[in-house]
Amino acid sequence: MVAGILEVTEVTAYAALIFSGDLGAYISRGIGLMLMGEVVVVILTALFCSLPWVTAGLQDTVVAILALFSAAIVSQMPAWATHQEKFTTVVVAIGLSTLLTGVVFLSLGQFKLGNLIRFIPYPVIGGVLAGSGLLLTFGGISVMTGVSVSLFHLLPIIQPGLWVKWLPGLLFAVFLLVALRRRNHILIVPGT
Repeated sequence: MVAGILEVTEVTAYAALIFSGDLGAYISRGIGLMLMGEVVVVILTALFCSLPWVTAGLQDTVVAILALFSAAIVSQMPAWATHQEKFTTVVVAIGLSTLLTGVVFLSLGQFKLGNLIRFIPYPVIGGVLAGSGLLLTFGGISVMTGVSVSLFHLLPIIQPGLWVKWLPGLLFAVFLLVALRRRNHILIVPGT
């Protein structure tokens, strides 16, 4: 139950990150698609996982990359393209990349090549995680403020009146970090 509550809120945030900007009008459809994807992942995991009591969910690292992927697709589309065409193109691209990723991982599993992960150096894995964390941070700020930010474009968030939009999110994150450091209980995150 706790995992389900967390996944619903995470999926909603992920959809807000991916379907923003020109795709903002389709946020409700994006949330619906992400929730359906979550349901499919949970059902497939329950049916085919060899370990009992395992649950699965969408990964935030992938969402950060998909948000950049979606923004790049929308920015490359012609000016005359409608919002519906942009949304459809992004959804199809995400679906195709998901299928391709599934085929690659299925092939790795079929040929028993899962041990190849040990040859990826720890600094590379750390860099990917740090980079995706930075992308998620900038994406979160963009969702809270409605202003696009990046590493070289941070000045807009300190404009008068705009910091009021992102400061509560920062305070909540600090509160959650302190609460989890003081007491590690399963209900702290869903309770907050």
